[in-house]
Amino acid sequence: VWNNNYENKSYYIDPHFPGVCLIINQESFYTEPDPQWAHLLPSVDMQLDKRDGTNIDCDSLKSTFGLFGYTVIIKNNLTHEEVLETVAMAVNTVQKHSSLVICILSHGLEGRVYGVNSIPVNISEIRNIVCTLNTKNLKTKPKVLILQSCQGTECQSVPKTADVLLFWATVPGFGAVRDKTKGSWFIQSLCSNIQEKAHEMHFEDICTLVKQEVIDKRWKRAMVPNKESTLSRFFFL
Repeated sequence: VWNNNYENKSYYIDPHFPGVCLIINQESFYTEPDPQWAHLLPSVDMQLDKRDGTNIDCDSLKSTFGLFGYTVIIKNNLTHEEVLETVAMAVNTVQKHSSLVICILSHGLEGRVYGVNSIPVNISEIRNIVCTLNTKNLKTKPKVLILQSCQGTECQSVPKTADVLLFWATVPGFGAVRDKTKGSWFIQSLCSNIQEKAHEMHFEDICTLVKQEVIDKRWKRAMVPNKESTLSRFFFL
């Protein structure tokens, strides 16, 4: 139920082609054995834990965006190179589609997310692919990057290109609040709020609800989801 104030101020979403949603689901990690990549490993001693519960988040995102008619692409356990290749593939998939959503479920630190080979990928590289490829079909359309991973201060940079929204869970260190049986607070809150509120609220207001919910959770470590946006119109799913 739209408020009249939103008319002519919202992105056009074609009900037959609402968007493409890519989910990169990183569960099991190993240390890259190839010597040519060794210099990209953050630390030889570091072993990234298995992300138990991530498949629950993946399923929730799939069903949520599927509910709104999105073309959902799921890719599991990608190396650092495959992450960038897969993002590029998803960007180039957009033709008649009205929007692009990219969800990355992984470990992360200081503006990076990890490939399953423990080599990090800069969020800025991912954002650049989203903003520079397939501009013929994506320019002026909303592009959303959802990160259940990204921690540290460097990540919190405003996107420099119009019509981009970044929404991530920020947690000190690697300790994302992820329940092994129920999934992460961040993704579960996001999916439930989209399903309940998308008929009456635009995406940025839904993000605000998610922030309130996650902040209200009782946990020893503060978890404050962060949103940076250059969306120029209201984005209704």
